[in-house]
Amino acid sequence: MSCSDISATLDKRIITLGDVFLYNVTIPIAYIVSNSPVVIDHFDEQQDLVIVSANSDQNKSHYVLHFFLSSYSLGDHVIPTMDVLIGSTTYKINSSLVSVRSAFEQGSSKNLVTVFKSQGKIVFKWWNYLLLLVICGIISMIIIFLLGKFNNKDQHGLFSRPEPIDPFLDAIKKLDQIRDSGVLEQDIKQFYFEVSFVVKQYLTLRYQKPLLESTTFEIKAILPQILNKKMADEFYRFFIALDPVKYAAHLPTINESKGKINQAKDLLESSETYIHGLVEESDVL
Repeated sequence: MSCSDISATLDKRIITLGDVFLYNVTIPIAYIVSNSPVVIDHFDEQQDLVIVSANSDQNKSHYVLHFFLSSYSLGDHVIPTMDVLIGSTTYKINSSLVSVRSAFEQGSSKNLVTVFKSQGKIVFKWWNYLLLLVICGIISMIIIFLLGKFNNKDQHGLFSRPEPIDPFLDAIKKLDQIRDSGVLEQDIKQFYFEVSFVVKQYLTLRYQKPLLESTTFEIKAILPQILNKKMADEFYRFFIALDPVKYAAHLPTINESKGKINQAKDLLESSETYIHGLVEESDVL
């Protein structure tokens, strides 16, 4: 068995942590017996050197063994001397030194062959876990922030309960809007209809009685159920006074009609005073 010394060639002697480089051994084809099996002897697997392929080059003048270093640790790596048995000839491959550096280190190379990277062995160091924890923390903070914004929006959104409307304040506001809208000067009948509707709506919301679609005659029967006799009569007289304008040909002057807004407000205030009196009596009892 003959023995020959062969020098290996490296694509890069300085590589970046996490990348892969090729370690190529080129043997003249004249030394190789046709179809001879390639056997690596005295190979230390702890050095993380893995054979990828063994084939002849395009010119069939040399035989090329491809290796790659799968270690991902920083520092210098010594590829030991290896004996490669091809046929009856043993080829001795001299040792080589490869330096693995951090990607943030000056001069580190990124122009590396990574085609065999998926076959490499990934070794996590403590800084990898620290980076993973930081990333998870950032993602968690983003999720909490987005959920907080959604909850804040929801307080005034689709899933939140609307704030209860005060029937008295709402009615006063609408009466002011009718007064300021100019409808009285444009259409007196429409003015009377709107004032009547606001007062009916107030009684409906405040006392939970269906008055919006009720006639004046029907309202007369309902009012004593929710108000004392004096107030029931006052509200009834108010509605009766509006009907001739709403449903007949009677058209009062604008000055006569302006007082209907204040009259309606006085009735609403009397109703509120009446309700508060009932509440105070129930508290005493």
